[in-house]
Amino acid sequence: MSPRTTQANQHIRDQRKAQILKAALKIFARQGYASTKITDIAARAGVSYGLVDHYFGKKEDIYIAVIEQAFAGALALLESGLQQPGSPWDRLHYICARILAGVQDEPEYVLLVNQVSSNAAIPEETKKLFYGYEKRSMDLQVELVRQGQAAGLVVAGDPQELVMAFSAIIQGLAIQSFDRMMHEDMQNHFPGVDTVLRILKA
Repeated sequence: MSPRTTQANQHIRDQRKAQILKAALKIFARQGYASTKITDIAARAGVSYGLVDHYFGKKEDIYIAVIEQAFAGALALLESGLQQPGSPWDRLHYICARILAGVQDEPEYVLLVNQVSSNAAIPEETKKLFYGYEKRSMDLQVELVRQGQAAGLVVAGDPQELVMAFSAIIQGLAIQSFDRMMHEDMQNHFPGVDTVLRILKA
């Protein structure tokens, strides 16, 4: 058997890291930062403690990697949404539809982001990183709301207040969606895009 190529080895490393990060997301969202141990993450990922330590080291490094992954995806969605064709309302609809799909598939991302700002156990350096991402996310959403207001498609009002209200709805839905993993009978009542965007519609 021929030895694996450098590219094949890198692919395996990337897969392992993704596997660990996915497990970490689930554990951090359920147990919180302070109560989570690297052994918990390793067990959830089905790998050894040593392998987690090899790729990430400290628990804080894993936490930061999960947050970066969450915000990288969110910022990419917002940036691509702002470039979508159509009216500002079309772009809002595009972004909201994908956010709601993400909340249903992996509500842990929203729950984890919510933990950072409210949990005293989170290291300060991690909070600083989070606030930088959060500001960028807020700026992009405010810009989209302003575009919608200029076109007469979004209700009048302070754009930042409107974005905060929209974010609160998404956070609430994430909590409910997380709970619905054990209550599948509620799945058919998950709000659609038009229902969620009603607070923004002019």
